[in-house]
Parts: sequence; structure tokens; C-alpha cells
Amino acid sequence: MEFARKLLIVWNKMLESNDVSSVDSFFAEDIILKSPVLWKPKEGKPAVRQILMNAKQIFEDFKYHRQWISEDGKDWVLEFSAKVDGKDLKGFDVIKLDDDFKMKEFEVAIRPINSLHIFGKKMSDLLLEQEMKRQSKL
Repeated sequence: MEFARKLLIVWNKMLESNDVSSVDSFFAEDIILKSPVLWKPKEGKPAVRQILMNAKQIFEDFKYHRQWISEDGKDWVLEFSAKVDGKDLKGFDVIKLDDDFKMKEFEVAIRPINSLHIFGKKMSDLLLEQEMKRQSKL
């Protein structure tokens, strides 16, 4: 559990510093992200990185609060708050680590519903814009 606590400290510092260049080092190759604004889970480092970086861009004043780690260190629940278009939101990241202490499952819950809707619209717009840019390069 001590290793997991240290890893969580590094995760928090990375997000606070806005230097997310090492985010992939936290992910298992086959990581799965479940989000309330996506109609199906996203799989793999590139897809999960894109969604998390978009969320970081959309959220204002993102901050983790209470954090729980299981006895074996492989299950985390991280409570967070943020704003989206000036509206408060609260959420939880539920993270499962594999035997190598890499994130293999990342599930997000957000409330209240009005903030979730705004967040979902912004995420959808960003993903569409990114896909259009990708398509134009083909």
C-alpha cells in the first residue's frame, strides 16, 4: 500500500503542475475508461489520454479532495470538484490498478446533472473538432 500512496502523490502532483507529459506511464496498455458522457467505454492509452486531457481542458478549478486506497493499494476512489462554465460539479474517479500498479480501469461519476450535461456537450464538441482535424489530415 505504501507504493500505491506514493504513486497517488505523484499522480496528484502531475495534475496540479499541468505537466501531463508522463500521463501514459500511469496507464496499462489496455486501460479502459468509463465516463458518463461517453456512450461506450474507451480503450487503450491514446483514447484514454485524449479524454482525460480534454476533461482537464474543460474543467475549471479542478481539485481532488478525499482519497481512499484499498489495503492492497490496487483500488482508488478519488473525490474531486471543479467548475464547468462557472457551474459547480462534484465527482469521483474510481480507479483499479493491475499487478504492476498501472491503471487498468478508470471510471468517472459526475453530479449534478446540469453540470454533467454542460460537461458532456463540451466534451462532445472537443471530440468532434479533434476528429475533424484528424480527418482533414488524411
